[in-house]
Amino acid sequence: DTAGIHLAVDDRVPGALFLARRDSIWKSTDYGTNFALFHVFDQPVVGLYKKPGRDTLYVATTARLLEITAAGERVLKQVQPVGIPRVENRVIRQHRLFQNYPNPFNAQTQIRFFLARPDQVTLEIFDLQGRLVQTVFTNQQMNAGMHRVIFDAANLPSGIYFYRLKTPVYQYSRRMVLLK
Repeated sequence: DTAGIHLAVDDRVPGALFLARRDSIWKSTDYGTNFALFHVFDQPVVGLYKKPGRDTLYVATTARLLEITAAGERVLKQVQPVGIPRVENRVIRQHRLFQNYPNPFNAQTQIRFFLARPDQVTLEIFDLQGRLVQTVFTNQQMNAGMHRVIFDAANLPSGIYFYRLKTPVYQYSRRMVLLK
């Protein structure tokens, strides 16, 4: 897991590499082959910078900006926590029919749909006059989740078509353009 890892190198000091992860900093003198614990903090590290040619590290934690030297740790600035609004996971709670891709298409296109729960599904293709030209599948029991169907229109003439996804309760339609 590389989330939350910060690296600092110093081109003037061969082999020097500092790695911050969670609440600690580790130091390597052999380009990262071996590491030794260098410093531990009481908050997670969110940023790390090595001053070139000096034995000075600047470390940002969730609460402070610090300077780390051989003499120890010095607080440069206290940071007030900033509230970040919580973003709810956007879960699709109902069936959904997506636009086909590509559109317009030549011979084949992909039709995707999402089922919020297992359901009986029918997928049909209609021409511009509303006539049924092809049934892809009828009353097929399908699991919840994302589904993808490749529709082959090689036997149909160029034109505008509609695809309809039906379940016992819902019905969704979209338009697609076939160009040959």
